[in-house]
Amino acid sequence: MSNARSPVDRREGSLSVAPGVDLGLARRILAAPAAAVIHENRRGEVAEVEVDGERFARKRYRGGGALRGTLRRLAARRTWRVLLAARGHGLPLPEPICLDEDPRGAAIVTRWFPGDHIHLVHAGARERFAADRALLDAFLGTIADAVVALLGGGSAGPARGAAISTGDLAPHNLLIGEGAAGWRACLVDLDDARLVPRVPPERIIDNLMQLGHLPPTVPLRHRLRLLDLFLERGGAALLGARASDPRALRRELAAKIERRDRRKKERHRHGGAEKHPFPGWGLDREGKPIR
Repeated sequence: MSNARSPVDRREGSLSVAPGVDLGLARRILAAPAAAVIHENRRGEVAEVEVDGERFARKRYRGGGALRGTLRRLAARRTWRVLLAARGHGLPLPEPICLDEDPRGAAIVTRWFPGDHIHLVHAGARERFAADRALLDAFLGTIADAVVALLGGGSAGPARGAAISTGDLAPHNLLIGEGAAGWRACLVDLDDARLVPRVPPERIIDNLMQLGHLPPTVPLRHRLRLLDLFLERGGAALLGARASDPRALRRELAAKIERRDRRKKERHRHGGAEKHPFPGWGLDREGKPIR
């Protein structure tokens, strides 16, 4: 459990709002129709919502019985506590708005982050990256900086209890977007996250493996460049002795990623998925984003 001190949220019934957020606005976001459904499964739904010209991400946790409903409310509450406690530490996380712990189905709302999955953004910008190495390095460097901040306790300096420990640092959870000020990244799925004083090196290596599990549209040289930038920009200090031999670390990560790739292909094959070069990645047969 983190020792980080959380800002105090305000509560009214089942509704909690972050400091500075109006209760009325929170209620309207929760009641608003979805502008778009981003993701949906049996556990819940993530939707884009627009209120007063502002965009928000609303994640609803479905009940599914008393026990499951309780567990999902607990997951929403853990995410909420992480988001509140992480404020001010320079972590690339969405801005918290409100948490509704309604027994019929919890919901958590954050400010919208204008980005997409790493491999989808990469696929959409392949021609630009091929023509501009500096742009590619800026893209990969933004991801590397975000991972160092998450696993190292933020860009605002080391703070006890501010590092993010997660078992799911996957490419579809770390979004990246390009704006007028350049690239930005944001970790958006925190159900498995905790704030800790320090993330163990073995967990960091597992996180790097998860992040490197990308479709073949992202060339190996780009993945290795991302690893190099991570090590150069603070990752080596987080890994300590585990980073003393970068070549051995590359080989270890490559083997772990290959095993994960094989498992994913087997799941799709046994699941009866049609033959496709990039199953389950949101890419068409030419490797272009479907959405």
